[in-house]
Amino acid sequence: MEAIQPKHEAFGGVAGRVLKGSLSVGPLVSGLVLLSGLGMLGYMFHAVDAPDVYFALVQGTIVLALSRFALNGQAGEWEGTLFSSRGGSMFDAARVALRYGTLMLVWLLPVLLLGWRPQAVTGAIASLMMGEGVNKTLALTAVFLTLTALTPPVFLIVAVGGQRFLDIFDKQHWQRTYAGRSADLFLVYSVYLGALGMVLCLSLPLVSLLAGRKELAAFIGFLFVSFAGGMSLDLLGRLCGFFASSEIDVTHETVNEPVIDPHETQPEPAPVPALRLVTSTPRPTRETALTSAPEPPVLKVLSPTGKPPLLDGRERLDELERRRETDPDGVISTLHELRESYAPHQLVLHRLCLTLYEQGNVAESLNVAREALPLCIERGAQRLAAEIYGAHIGQDFGLSRETVLLLAQDLRRHGNLKAAERAFGSILDRDRGERRAVKGMLQVAEDHLVQGDYTEAQRLFRMLIDRCGDSPLAMHMQDGLAEAERRLAKAS
Repeated sequence: MEAIQPKHEAFGGVAGRVLKGSLSVGPLVSGLVLLSGLGMLGYMFHAVDAPDVYFALVQGTIVLALSRFALNGQAGEWEGTLFSSRGGSMFDAARVALRYGTLMLVWLLPVLLLGWRPQAVTGAIASLMMGEGVNKTLALTAVFLTLTALTPPVFLIVAVGGQRFLDIFDKQHWQRTYAGRSADLFLVYSVYLGALGMVLCLSLPLVSLLAGRKELAAFIGFLFVSFAGGMSLDLLGRLCGFFASSEIDVTHETVNEPVIDPHETQPEPAPVPALRLVTSTPRPTRETALTSAPEPPVLKVLSPTGKPPLLDGRERLDELERRRETDPDGVISTLHELRESYAPHQLVLHRLCLTLYEQGNVAESLNVAREALPLCIERGAQRLAAEIYGAHIGQDFGLSRETVLLLAQDLRRHGNLKAAERAFGSILDRDRGERRAVKGMLQVAEDHLVQGDYTEAQRLFRMLIDRCGDSPLAMHMQDGLAEAERRLAKAS
């Protein structure tokens, strides 16, 4: 079966969900911690008259915070605080911060060497208001603000996507990162600058209402600045992390573009009358992927001639669900009637497939699954497709690697860890270097750890170390194994 064309662009769905996660309590907590800490340090450095040192400290803190959020985003974390460690330790964040900070110094050092200092901005603005015109400090301030707004996404994506310090100077790394993704990069700018601007606009009425109440205005202002700062760092960092990640398509809820691997043999499934394959230009090789992007093959699900659509499918399935425990044979009979009388419907085929499987009729359930699985994916019913795939996890449906990864992540998120492990394992059997499958298996092991199944977590971490010990994620495997063994020892 050929891969199925998606309905939506992957990164667009990611950006929306990341934005939603940034409008939560987590960014407020992060902002409060950062603002409080920097405020106290500012008071101390003001007392010793060291503004330049304080400016460097603020810039370093922002760089480290953005790197932390970017790593967590790259690891698939949608929301959290500065203390989340999904993407690695603070040492890992410091390594990314070193790469990112080096890139930022490319423009910041010349601005500082030209004589710009933040403490001189207030005096320059006062001079402008007195009619003295724009001076050098104001001009450099404009340059500083412009580059501060425009360069962080570009540099942070390159920094978090690299594995070595020298990657930030590697032309090929830059090309791999941004080839064909100008629209996604523009989306990053639109989302984070637009969200910050909207938050500032919404604060204006509140500021005007509190104009005469200094103490309350100071308190509310502190909370607002904390939230705005934490939200902007959280949002920008995670957007850049997801952008740099090659696992976008397996970490969010929308159906992404399954891509056919040209090196894998795609077996033909059993013919299904309800499906018609319409092929377009073959997928380009890896070498030509950067210069052209033809449409992938499209699997179109067409209604059989003369069969009307089932318009009240959900209501009928709800009624059958109430009878499933007491009259399974009657439910199966009714589902067969719906299948024969109406055009293919994902809810009908999904329920028929699972009910047959639950009643022990595995062979017939598998035949239904071969028709239901492509229909569910075509129509964006990822959850239904994952349940069907999980019931017949050992069967070969001819799915592309991307589609298997997508369904495996869905199974994991909904608690079917055994099926998720087998799905990720089927990818590792063919390519033990597939980082997305390794990361997915790590997440399955971590889920066992969270649920208190320490023995199973220990088994999976050991298996990963044995099979994928040379992976860049080996450190996380070792840490996970150590934690599982520690908890096992504590529980015994």
